[in-house]
Amino acid sequence: MSTKPWLHLNKSSGGLCVYLGNQNSDASAMGTKILTSSSHGFENECKEIHDSWGRLNHLVRSLAGRSKLERQQIRETYKAMYGEDMAILLQKMQFQNGSKVCAALYRWMMDTHERDAIVAREAFGQGDVNYKALVEIFVGRKSSHMVLIKQAYYARFRRHLDQEIINLEPPHPYQKVILFNLKDCIK
Repeated sequence: MSTKPWLHLNKSSGGLCVYLGNQNSDASAMGTKILTSSSHGFENECKEIHDSWGRLNHLVRSLAGRSKLERQQIRETYKAMYGEDMAILLQKMQFQNGSKVCAALYRWMMDTHERDAIVAREAFGQGDVNYKALVEIFVGRKSSHMVLIKQAYYARFRRHLDQEIINLEPPHPYQKVILFNLKDCIK
């Protein structure tokens, strides 16, 4: 008897289930359901997260294994239910206790363009500029993603990203490469 996982579309709940068991056997009788992702909302998950807020081990179990789409849906559902952005709450928790786990979860909950905007802001730092991080962001992204990064940067920090790079002192050769890529995404 095979114990390899196999996919099964559960038509009654509209979800995708992963079972352990023999493909030829009845999934409900022989298989063990280990994952269900149905079209229902994430209200129960958000309630569990809200009720256990501050317990990092529960937050990690609830969020770390989620796909990008699931994280977005959880974040939106949580905001609709409680009026607070989970990512901002994780950021506050990170600042309060300096936890690297909170920092990782905070970034994990962000959209990629938001995360890149935050990394860019952190790269400007207090004194030394991390040009390696800036080059990685601005050379390795598509122009459509660059537009989203600029918008996210402005929305979060109320500053224009290209102006931040222009105003870096002392001047650095990488500034021209970064600015070229930023200006190129507008065309």
